[in-house]
Amino acid sequence: MKEFNVTPWEVSGDIDYEKLVKRFGVFSLRGLLSIFNADVLFRRKII
Repeated sequence: MKEFNVTPWEVSGDIDYEKLVKRFGVFSLRGLLSIFNADVLFRRKII
C-alpha cells in the first residue's frame, strides 16, 4: 500500500491521484487545458 498525505497545508509521499479521484468523486480536467490557456484571466494568472 502506498503511503501519502494530502491536506490543505501539506502534500507528501507517493501520491495516488487515481485513489483520490475515486474517493472524492471528482474527474480529471485534462481535456480543458487549452480552453484555460485561451482565457485572458488564466493567462495572466488571475485565476
